[in-house]
Amino acid sequence: QEALFPNMDFKSLDINEGLLEQGFEESEYDLIISVNALHEAKNAQESLNNMKKLITPNGRIFLQELSPSSSWVDYVLGLLPTWWSSTENGSTQSPYMTQADLESKLVAAGFGSPEAVVLDAEASHNVTATMVARLNCEAPIKKITVLFEEAGPSVTHILARLDKNGYAVTKCKLTDTPPAGQDVLSL
Repeated sequence: QEALFPNMDFKSLDINEGLLEQGFEESEYDLIISVNALHEAKNAQESLNNMKKLITPNGRIFLQELSPSSSWVDYVLGLLPTWWSSTENGSTQSPYMTQADLESKLVAAGFGSPEAVVLDAEASHNVTATMVARLNCEAPIKKITVLFEEAGPSVTHILARLDKNGYAVTKCKLTDTPPAGQDVLSL
């Protein structure tokens, strides 16, 4: 695969173990793909916390986990030795999590609510849930100075749009000195 994608690094990560011992550094990856890893983890929450440490501030996690709506999966996959590895602490619950459980664990680990959630079938027949989430970083406030003389309808409309898009607007007249370090929009 390295020949197909020369600018990409591929590494396997044991989410149950420390990151540094495996040669990983914090905030190094833009995307982490985790497919059916949490149900095999000894502690799903701790494993998500480990994966979060690896993601850059604007990075994302692509998480796909078994999230069946019925327990028939236990009968099919329950014979595999790794299937019950997350229940070593004596729990008798199935190792997979519901969609709501996965979402709450993502939020608890410091990710925002999932940007996308896709079930492989209708909710009553699904087997897997796929989610994409970004780190829950507070976005920096975007600041802008707007220069205008009269607040007519077009100026009012533009100011409302800037506010809606998350800008902190400083209003200035042509005779005022705008604050340093801000973009200036002249109307």
